[in-house]
This record gives sequence, structure tokens and C-alpha cells, in this order.
Amino acid sequence: MSNLDEILIVSGRAGEDFAKRVIEKLNNNEDVRKQGSICLGNTPITNFNSGEISLMIRENARRKSVYVIQGISQGESQLKHNLHEDLFELLIINDSLRRAGVKEIINVVQFLPYMRQDRKTQGREPISAKVVIDCILKSIEPVPARIITVDMHFKQAQGLTNYPIDDISTMPLFLMYCLYHQELSSQQLVAVSPDAGGVARAREFSGYLDIPLAILDKQRQKGQLARVHNLIGDVKDRTALMIDDMIDTGGSIIEGANVLREYGGAKHRVYALCSHGLFSKRLHQNNFTESLLYENNIEVITTDSIPRSQEYRDKAHRWLHTMTLTKYIADIILCNHLGNSVSETMTRHLERARKKESDINDYLLPVTPRELE
Repeated sequence: MSNLDEILIVSGRAGEDFAKRVIEKLNNNEDVRKQGSICLGNTPITNFNSGEISLMIRENARRKSVYVIQGISQGESQLKHNLHEDLFELLIINDSLRRAGVKEIINVVQFLPYMRQDRKTQGREPISAKVVIDCILKSIEPVPARIITVDMHFKQAQGLTNYPIDDISTMPLFLMYCLYHQELSSQQLVAVSPDAGGVARAREFSGYLDIPLAILDKQRQKGQLARVHNLIGDVKDRTALMIDDMIDTGGSIIEGANVLREYGGAKHRVYALCSHGLFSKRLHQNNFTESLLYENNIEVITTDSIPRSQEYRDKAHRWLHTMTLTKYIADIILCNHLGNSVSETMTRHLERARKKESDINDYLLPVTPRELE
């Protein structure tokens, strides 16, 4: 195995917890243990009274492959920073590293924001997805760069740059959850795409579980709640698995669940499998997305792509189950370091999930149930 001294892992404040758990998975790897262990780089980050960010990389980074792990806060994250501060923090970490003479910089950003703003729908609109990709990569140039992310909403964004982007699928995690879930394994299931844009994802999932597919015909006007107009497929007397890449305010999921119930689906409850749980509070409303989902008998399975506190997960135990991406990210870091195929590695994870060879306890984040106060 190549020298681990060539790797340096640092994080922003919103990515620190995730980075520590990735490093724990790396250090459990047999090949890594033979060489010692990997530690999180010392990167103190503070704010001046004015709000400006101050940081310094207190590690020798020269000629190293540096992995910058940063979370992007969303919704009620219970963290003291926000989306734009997290994003700018990533940019200045990149800038400090490229000035330190590193070999390459790999940004691990599990959720890339602004990917829904991927094109102009009317005059004088920005293409914000391109702005974000450009800002991240220009903060690294001319050093060789790469982005590792998870289930991009706008996958064509990979074509907005000549730099490589590894877009990791959460499919193995959700497949694993359904196969190990005792209640789901005993029921008649149907995979549901909440809109036409998610059909490919839902069809792939239905194929792995050998269950039928249904599609909700949804239309959204900019800045307004999406409305479901029709249902394609048979959901009668089946438990619905709604597959999507993110839940924002939860409006589409809730309305979709109501439509499924009207057609005789959602026999017991609706399960929403989403890669990114943003859980934003609705504008001008005090109700939080999580409470609305619970009240509508919707159970959410998501990943830890969005920074959340353990207290948050403990209080959300009735409606929220979180699968961790840390094992996948750790394996991809090793793939990059060794020059192995990322796609082959993720295929192995998928096959292990299909054959029930993975231990779900290694992927399901534990909680200590607490009730909302």
C-alpha cells in the first residue's frame, strides 16, 4: 500500500464530526492499520467579532493529497453557522492549501447546495449551480482538484467543469435498510417516484427489490409548492417507498402520500427514502418539516450528508432514521490513494447490500430516544 503520510485530511467546522467518523472507518481498515493510523489535521477556525472567518492549517501539507471534508448546514441544524458560511469556509480552506504547495486537493462535500438552480427558466436569472461549482474549483486552481459528493440533484453539473466529480449513490444504503427491516420485508411494496425527474432512480430501486413502480405526476411553479395531478401505476394495498434525492420542506412528500392513500396505497404508512434531509422550515410558518412528516404518518430514512447534532437525531427518533455515508467515503479515499476504481468499489457495496452480506448496524446511526420538549 502507498505511504499514508502522503494523505492529509482536514475539515471545516460543519464537517468535523463526519470527518472524525470517516477517519475511524479508515483506521479500521486492515491495510491502514499495518502502517499506523490517520488523524484529523489541526485546523483551528474562529470568527472575528465582525463575523469574518479566521483559520490556519497547522500541518505540513506540502506535496500531499489533501482531503477537505465539509458539511453544508441546512434547515434547523442546531449549529451556530449556516449554508453560506460553511461554503465560504470551504473556499478559504482550499485557498490556504493551494498556497501551501500541496500535491492535490479533493473536496468531500456530501451535499452540494444550489444544484436545483441548474438553468434559466426566464430572463435575468442566474445559473447558481454553475456559480457554486466554479467558486469551489477556482479556489483550488491551478492545483489538481476533485470533488466527491453524494447524489447530485443536477447530475449534468459534472459537465460544467473539466475537473473530475465523483457522484456517489446512496442506493446500497436504502436497499440495505429495506432488506433488513422486518416490517417492510413482510409487506407488499411499491417504489414510487415523486415526480418524472426521479423515475430512473425509482425504477432502479424497484428492480433491485423486484417490486412494481409508480410515478406521481407533479408540477411545480417557481417559488411555490408542487402539486400532484395524477398517479401512474397500481399502488392498491401496497406499502409505498417514495424515492427521492432530497426533502426540503416536505410539502411534495406529504401531498404525494395523501394521493397514494386516495388510490388505496400506503397501506400501513409511507416510507420516504431521501439522500439529503434538508428539513427546512416553511416560510411564514412555525411548523417544522419533521413534525409535519410525523403527523402525516411518514417515516423518513436519510443519510448523514447534512450536519445534525446527536441531540437532534435522538429527538427525531419516531420519524427519522439516519444511515451513515462514512464507510463509503472512507473507501473512496482509499480508492483515490491507491488508484483503484471508485465505480467498482461502489458496485461491491451494492452487491453486498443485495446479498445481505453487510451488517446494517455498521451503517445505521444509533439513537438514544428522547421526546420533544
